[in-house]
Amino acid sequence: MKHAGPIEILIEITKKNRDQAAAELGAALAEQRQTEDKLAVLEGYLADYQSRARLARSTDASRLANLRAFTAQLESALAQQRAICAQAADRVAATRAGWERELRRERAYGSIVERRASAARLVDRRAQQKQQDEFAARAPRSAAYSA
Repeated sequence: MKHAGPIEILIEITKKNRDQAAAELGAALAEQRQTEDKLAVLEGYLADYQSRARLARSTDASRLANLRAFTAQLESALAQQRAICAQAADRVAATRAGWERELRRERAYGSIVERRASAARLVDRRAQQKQQDEFAARAPRSAAYSA
C-alpha cells in the first residue's frame, strides 16, 4: 500500500474544499434565483395595481387613497427586495471567487505532481539510456575476446 505524501494530502484537502465551495456556489445561485423570482412577482403586483389605479379614477376618493397607499407599500417592498437581490448577487460573486480560487489551487497542485512525474520519467529514461550505453560498450569487447 502506497503511503500518501504531503502533496497528495494537500490535493485531497483541496478537492474537498473545491467540492464544498461548489456546493456553496450552487446554494447561492439558487438563493439568487429565488430572490429574483420574488422580485418579479412583486413587480407584477405593482404593475397590476398601478393599472387598477389608472382605471379607478372614477371610483370614490377613499378607495383611490387605499389603492395608492397599497402601491406605495408595494414600491417599498420592491426596494427592499432589490436590496436583497443585490446582496444575493454579492454572495454569488464571493462564493464563485472562492470556488475559482480552490479550482486554481487544485490545478496548481496537479501541475506540481505532473512536473515531479515528468522529472522522474526523465531520470528513468536517462538511467535506462546509460545502462544501454554501458551494455553496448561492453558487447563488442566481449565478442572480441571470445574469438
